[in-house]
Amino acid sequence: MHEIIVPALNSNDVEYVLVEWSAPAGAEVGSGDPVAVIETSKATEELATDVAGVLEHLLLPGAACRPGTVIGRIAAAGSEAPLPVPVADPAPPRSPAGPAGTDALGAPVLTDAARALVERHHIAEERIVAIGKRVVRAEDIRQLAEYPAERLRDGTAEVLPVSALQRAVARTVTAASVVPSAFTVVRVYVDGRSDNPDVVAETIRATSAQRPRFPCFFARLASDGTLTALPGAQVGVTVDTGHGLYMPVLRDAESLSQRDISAALLRFRVKARRARFTAEELLGSNIGITLHTESAVIVAQPVIHPDHSCALAVCAVLEELALAPDGSVRIRNYVNVGLAYDHRVINGRDAVLFLDAIKHDIEDRES
Repeated sequence: MHEIIVPALNSNDVEYVLVEWSAPAGAEVGSGDPVAVIETSKATEELATDVAGVLEHLLLPGAACRPGTVIGRIAAAGSEAPLPVPVADPAPPRSPAGPAGTDALGAPVLTDAARALVERHHIAEERIVAIGKRVVRAEDIRQLAEYPAERLRDGTAEVLPVSALQRAVARTVTAASVVPSAFTVVRVYVDGRSDNPDVVAETIRATSAQRPRFPCFFARLASDGTLTALPGAQVGVTVDTGHGLYMPVLRDAESLSQRDISAALLRFRVKARRARFTAEELLGSNIGITLHTESAVIVAQPVIHPDHSCALAVCAVLEELALAPDGSVRIRNYVNVGLAYDHRVINGRDAVLFLDAIKHDIEDRES
């Protein structure tokens, strides 16, 4: 009998959630087949079995599980697996009814412990939906119970809940605060391009192409003062659809065409809306690009990830009036690209050279 054990998926969470089983109890699975989906505070991860046999469920979807928990077994082929064993309540996790038009994929699922707290504290369903998480755990409901919908006032102060996902972002920002950063911005002309996604893909392509000439921009400073770098341009790109900030990684981006990058960004946005990233998709970047292409953003200074030496910010496409060589007035499109950089690794002159290389790469292709 082979046990399906939950591995340690990150260093931040002590408890995960079993989101769903990939195969029903009693089904025959092969070696390497996915059998379950586990969710952490920022990602989902598929667990696969390395043996063939009959799948047995020991936990129901929605149950909490820690690293090392045995959630199922693989019995020898030909044997019958028993029915799932409930953790507490035999009823499966259920989704509260969301507002009219709520997509089924976006409806949150309550764990047993979370559902018990909802009933105890009489939490309204619309507040659960407003959390914006696919799987709602007891910790999320405790936040709602602690900070009710009406304002809690101490003098004029208003206390607001902070989601588990936002706290995970806060940990990264706190770790990044030790990086002594500087900031430089250049204007990049993108005449003929008014579509933000095209400009973003072009900027990612141009940035990745600079790695051979500027390897320090794709490296991290180790505690002993040495620079280390993963091979290739592993570009982390921010994606925020209102359910939390993610930074999935474009692998070996220097080998991708602009069309490949655009397609990957679209897949990232779909996964972000459904909170379906795996841990592997969010790990291993060596440079970050943050997107600020909405609402005519002029400039933005990004936070440098603790494992990076810099981060680029791509802002919205803007227009300006300019004189043509014949004296006529024309409209030009441009985008501001900012670079926040670790001053222990990169100096101002190199930062300008790096940005200029990206600028000329894009503008030369436009001309």
